[in-house]
Amino acid sequence: MDILNTALYGRTLFIDGILQSAERDEDIYHTALVCGIPGLLKGVKDVCILGGGEGATARKVLEKGGADVKVTMIDWDKELVDHFRTEPIWSWSRGASIFSDPRLTVEHSDVFSVISETRQYDRIFVDLTDPPVEDPLWRDLFIKLVDWLRPGGTMVMNVGGVLPWDQSNITKVITIYDGTDLMTSSYKAYVPSFGSEWGFVVVQKAAAYGAHGSYFFTEDDWEKLKNIPR
Repeated sequence: MDILNTALYGRTLFIDGILQSAERDEDIYHTALVCGIPGLLKGVKDVCILGGGEGATARKVLEKGGADVKVTMIDWDKELVDHFRTEPIWSWSRGASIFSDPRLTVEHSDVFSVISETRQYDRIFVDLTDPPVEDPLWRDLFIKLVDWLRPGGTMVMNVGGVLPWDQSNITKVITIYDGTDLMTSSYKAYVPSFGSEWGFVVVQKAAAYGAHGSYFFTEDDWEKLKNIPR
């Protein structure tokens, strides 16, 4: 873990030499991850966060979730979490207040070691380092995580940087679920400190769209639009 002060982005967090978060624009990334789908946390009871050791994803979930929401954050790096829990300079995560919130439980486990456990969540946010999806271990993780979702549940994953001519980080993850009855979609957000748009993949079990009010655009809808008087 390395912490650098920069003129452009303020305090920045690096893990294994890779930028994870920057003080000036972290809210862009974390808002996209947690709030990319409007109303996703409405009425939700059980939420799981994988990674997110600096506490900012938990901060956003607790802000948008209700008083009864229960959030489990699984991050193996206790040293990292403890740093943000106790260091007051990290204003963006508000670690002291976030990690003391009774709605949040922090579990220091390696997700690969607990993925076979029986768990049930309404929402899962994957805030791990950019996934090497060519690795069979990671592909297996993404498939097994679906078993942690209740019917109608939704999982949102950070999948790394994308470029206008290269969306492969998104497509590689979506193709993992080819041949299943899961619904997949994606969206992007530009994060200046990352130097590119950032990709997010959404995986939803049956009935998830109806659960938070989305709507399928049909051919009949298109015909009606074409006939609107101009």
